Amino acid sequence: MVDKSSAVKAIRQNGAATVVELRGDVDLHHVPEVHAALLAECAKHPPVLIIDLGDVHYMDSSGVGVLVQVYQKMKAGGGKLRLVRVRDRVRGIIEITRLDQYFAIFDSEEEAVRS
Repeated sequence: MVDKSSAVKAIRQNGAATVVELRGDVDLHHVPEVHAALLAECAKHPPVLIIDLGDVHYMDSSGVGVLVQVYQKMKAGGGKLRLVRVRDRVRGIIEITRLDQYFAIFDSEEEAVRS
């Protein structure tokens, strides 16, 4: 049974890529769970980590901080971080913080896997 209050919707493989689907609000309340799940996946050293934000409606600075930390861990380990299906509201936060210069953002999971 899926915990509907969980911000982590699913974790699965798509070829060599690990896909983490998030949902709801990635804010101070949900960041510990999201942080733990993403760091656990980073520790497995996937060549590509895809974070699907299509069902994320809001992200605050703590959520952005987690993305930065995951980006740094993936880069240090020789892996790549890809963000997919980023909604306009969340994309705006990423652009305001100028992190779109670092994060690879794709419209679909398929594009992210091919890149």
